[in-house]
Amino acid sequence: MQTYLNDSDSEAHRFGPDISSPTSTNVSSSSSGSSSSSSYSSSYKSSSSNSSNNSSSSQSTSSSNSSSLVESSLLSNAVKSSSSSSIIQSLLKKSSLVGSSTSLIATKKKDGKNKATTTRPGVYADDDSVVSSHEVETTNGNRAVVQLPLQAMEPPKVISTPPPPNNGILPRNKRECCFVFFSIVAILSVAVGVGLGIGLYFASWNNNNNNDMDNSREVVTDSNSEGDSTEDGTSPSSFPTFVNGSSPIDSYGNAIESFMIQQGISNISDFTSNDGISTAQQMALDFMVNYDRIPVGLADEENETSTIAASTSQLRSKDRAKYVRAKAATEPYLTQSTPIYRILQRYILSTFYYATQGDTNWETKDLWVQPGVHECEWVGVICKELNIPAFSLGEAVNTPEDMPMHNDISGDVVSESMVIEINLPENGLNGYLPKEIGWLMFLQNLGLWSNSIGEELPEEIGNLTSLRGLHLDDNKFEGSIPTTIGMLSELNDLSVANNADIRGEIPSEIFGLEKLERLWIYNTQVDSLPDVSFAKLRSLQDLNLKGNKLAGALPDDMSDMTNLESLDLSSNLFTGLIPSSWSNLVNLKKLAVNNNKLRGQVPDIFDSLTNLESISLDINGFNGDIPSNIGAANTSLKKLTLGENKFEGEIPESIRDCVNLRQLEVNSNQLRGNVPSWLGELTKLEYLDLSDNMFSGDVPSQLAGLSIVKEISLHSNLLEGTVPCPFPDASVITSDCSPRGGNVECSCCTRCS
Repeated sequence: MQTYLNDSDSEAHRFGPDISSPTSTNVSSSSSGSSSSSSYSSSYKSSSSNSSNNSSSSQSTSSSNSSSLVESSLLSNAVKSSSSSSIIQSLLKKSSLVGSSTSLIATKKKDGKNKATTTRPGVYADDDSVVSSHEVETTNGNRAVVQLPLQAMEPPKVISTPPPPNNGILPRNKRECCFVFFSIVAILSVAVGVGLGIGLYFASWNNNNNNDMDNSREVVTDSNSEGDSTEDGTSPSSFPTFVNGSSPIDSYGNAIESFMIQQGISNISDFTSNDGISTAQQMALDFMVNYDRIPVGLADEENETSTIAASTSQLRSKDRAKYVRAKAATEPYLTQSTPIYRILQRYILSTFYYATQGDTNWETKDLWVQPGVHECEWVGVICKELNIPAFSLGEAVNTPEDMPMHNDISGDVVSESMVIEINLPENGLNGYLPKEIGWLMFLQNLGLWSNSIGEELPEEIGNLTSLRGLHLDDNKFEGSIPTTIGMLSELNDLSVANNADIRGEIPSEIFGLEKLERLWIYNTQVDSLPDVSFAKLRSLQDLNLKGNKLAGALPDDMSDMTNLESLDLSSNLFTGLIPSSWSNLVNLKKLAVNNNKLRGQVPDIFDSLTNLESISLDINGFNGDIPSNIGAANTSLKKLTLGENKFEGEIPESIRDCVNLRQLEVNSNQLRGNVPSWLGELTKLEYLDLSDNMFSGDVPSQLAGLSIVKEISLHSNLLEGTVPCPFPDASVITSDCSPRGGNVECSCCTRCS
C-alpha cells in the first residue's frame, strides 16, 4: 500500500503531467485514462507514449544531447537562486514536479554548508511519472539533489510503505495465500497416503501370498478342453477338469474339492452358490484355501517330523491365531503333501461349523476356524494321537485307487492328532447337520444335545463305525431315523429324544445293535415298533420310548434283556396285558407303563423284581386286585403309582415293608376296607393319595407319624373320625370335612370335599 505526502497531491499524481520540455506544463491526454502503473515496464511505456504526442524532442529516450540540455537549463536556474530551498522549488516547478508526492525534500546543514536532499526514487501504483535523482552544486558551494525524469536507466528500487499489521491469522498477500494452500494440500496428501498404506498393509497378507492357491476353483465347461467329454460326446461321469490344470491337479484348493467330490463326501452342487449365498462347503473350502495360513517358518510339520511342538510351544493357541492374522508373509497351514485324512478332518469340521451357523449363533466358539490353529484345539473337540496312512492329498486325488482305509497301517504311516469326540451341548447350534460329518472316521462320541439343529439326520451318519455315543436329543430334527444307524456296531448310547418332528417307524436295524446300552427315542412322533425281536439287545440298560404314538401290544420277547434297569413305555397307545416274561428283568429298577390303554390283571411278576425303585401303572384300565407281591422290592421301592385304574380289594400289606417309600398313589380306583394303620410307619412318605375310592371307617390316628408329608389326600371316600393334625410340611391336605357334609373333622385341611 502506497502513502501520499498530502491529500492535495493525490489527484496530481494520479494524473501527473508529462514532461516534454523543461518548461512544459501540458498534461498528456493519453495518460489521463491510466489509473496506475506499479512496475518499471508499465511506467516506461507510459512515458514513451506521452513523448510521442509532444512536439518536443528533449524527452526522446534516444537523444542523450536532449537530456544534457535539460540538465543545463535546470542548473542555470538553480544557480541564480539565493537559497537551496528556493532553487529546488524552482527546478521542480520547471520540471512539472511541483507538488509531487514521490519525494520528500529536506534541507540539511553539513559542515556549515547547506545541502538539498531528496528521497530515493520510487515508482508508485498511482503515479504515471518516473523520476530520477541528480545531485548538483550551486555557486555558493551548496549541493542540491533534484529529481529528473528517468529516460533510459536501470529500473529503480521500489519503496513501499508497509501495510498495517494483520491482527488475524489470515494470509496478508498472494504469496502467503499460495504458501498456506500448498501446505494444506501437502498435509492432506500425506494423510491420504499413510491411510492407504496402512490399509494395503493389512490386506496384503490375504492377497499377495496365495500363489499356490489363488487359481480359480470354477469347473471348466469348454467342450474342447482335454478330458471334458467322453468319446460319445456326453458329459463325463468322473470328476471334471478344473481351470488351473489338467490331470494331475496341482492346485491346493482344486485338489481338496476334487477329492471331496470323487469320494462322494460332498457333491458338485455343494460348491455352487444358491442365489448368491455361499454353502457351508464353499465357506469351509474358502477358509482352508484363502485364510488358513501361518507365518513362514511355522508351518505344521507334524506330517513329516515331530518338531511342531518345539516350533510353536512359545505361542499359546489364542496368541498364535492373532499373530497369524497380523502377518503378511504367510504360507498354507496344510498342503497337498499333508496326509489326506488330516485334510479331510479339517474340511469336515469347518463344514460342520458353517452348517450349524457357528459364525453367527454359537455361544462358545473359541479357536474354531482360526488360521494355523490345530482343529484339536477348537473348543469342544477332543483328539487322540493315532497312526494313520501317510497317503497325501495329492496322491489321493491323482491315484485314488491306491488310497488305503483310515485304519490301514500296513504301509507308510504318520502319527497325527485325530478327532475322537465333539461335545457342544447347549451351545446355540442351528442350521443342519451336514452329511460330511459321516466321514470323521475316528469319531467315537458326538454330543450335540439341547441345541436347535434342524432338517433330517444324514444317512452318512452310518459311516461312523467307531461311534459309541450319539446324543442328538432336544433339537429340531425332522423326518425318519436313518436306517444306517444300524451299521454303528460299536454304538452303546443313542438318543434322538425331544425332537418333535421325528416320525415314522423305529428302524428295525437299531434292535440289532448288540452293544447298545441306552436307547432314548422319546417325545417324538414315531408311531410303531418293528416286528422284530428284542433278543439281541442283551446289553441294553435303559430303554425310554415314552411320549410317542406307539401302539399295539407290549413287546414280550424281552426275557434275555437281563441287564435292563430302566423300562419306560409311558404315554403311548399300547394295549393288552403286561407280558409275564418281564419277570426275567431281574435288574429292573424302573418300570413305567402308565398313561396307555392297558387292561386286565397285572401278573405276579414282582417276586423276582426285587431291585425295583419305581413302579408306575397309573392311568390305564387294569382291574382285579393289586398284586399281593407288588411290595416285594421292600427297601428299594421309592415310588408306587397305581391310580386311575379299576383295582379292587385292599392295599396289599407287602407295601408295609417298603420303608423307603416316598410316593404312594392308589387314587381313583375301587379299593375298599379300612385305611391301613401301618401307613403311619412309612415315615419317609411325602405324597399319599387315597382319594376317590371306597375306604371306610375312622381315619387312622397313626397317620400323625407322617411328619414330612407334603401332600395327603383322603377325600371322596366314606371315612369318619378326625384327621390327626397338624402336618407341618404339608401344603395340600384334603378330606371329607364336616362343613361340606362329610363326617371327618379336620382342623388343618386345605380343602374339604
